[in-house]
Amino acid sequence: MNLLIDVSFGENYVFTPDAVREAAGVDRLSDLRNRHIRELPAVENLHTPAIRNALIYILRDSVRKREKLWLLPMAAEAYAEWVDWLDGEVIEKLGPEQEAQGQIIAPYGISPLKLVSFLANRKNPDDLDFLRKSLHDIDGLHLTAGVYRQVVNAGVRVIERSKFVRVATTPKFIAYAVVLIYSALRALPVTFVKEFEGSLAVLWAIDLGTAIPYTWGIITMVTAKRLWLRLVGIVVTVVTFIAPYLYFGSHGNNYPLHVIAIVTVLILVTFGWETYRVKADKYVETVLTSPPDLMI
Repeated sequence: MNLLIDVSFGENYVFTPDAVREAAGVDRLSDLRNRHIRELPAVENLHTPAIRNALIYILRDSVRKREKLWLLPMAAEAYAEWVDWLDGEVIEKLGPEQEAQGQIIAPYGISPLKLVSFLANRKNPDDLDFLRKSLHDIDGLHLTAGVYRQVVNAGVRVIERSKFVRVATTPKFIAYAVVLIYSALRALPVTFVKEFEGSLAVLWAIDLGTAIPYTWGIITMVTAKRLWLRLVGIVVTVVTFIAPYLYFGSHGNNYPLHVIAIVTVLILVTFGWETYRVKADKYVETVLTSPPDLMI
């Protein structure tokens, strides 16, 4: 179950999947790809000019590529240096301590955008100089709306974009837009089904009204840590999934075979896609938790 799921980062370490997901800021583990993660060595001597310049370049490149996480496997000494620089914030532990390369190491993660936000808010002169050198003239589309405002307020010159353009080009907005457009278009073929006796406007409203709750339910039932919340996610998913089909089925009679076949195909495609996503989540979780000699 690795179709198009290219996840092999940190293959020498064991991770806590939820910690990786939360640190990377993704809803589901299957949203992660190798291109979202940048593996860094255990960087030491952070305040030397050479290391500082290297981090300036790395941060700029990461923001441009929309990378979600830096992966830093570190021993205690290297971790202490990062804590000294970042006051213990931003750095997130991604897995247990483990033996690697003859020493005890733990995998840590830093979100590039969280790092930018932290430095911009702290407003230390050295931090602001670091940000100006890292992000000068960078496209504002590479920053979230909140981070964009923080960076501009910190005096960093970036290529300005309107709020609408920045929001409309974010992956999450696009994902929800696709769901809404699909839901809106799904009701159109019903106009050609003369056996349907209900209101097309009502069916359309049900389709649109259940799209976002359905997406929330899917994510919640897969990622929620509390059992009761997962159960709520399952209920919301089931109810919002069957609502338009239930209305369609209860407001018509003697549907022809081809209409029943199309509805069946739509249900099976949706079920198949969500089954694939769940299996993809499990696959990534297995990869992250497998010891190096058991990697699949």
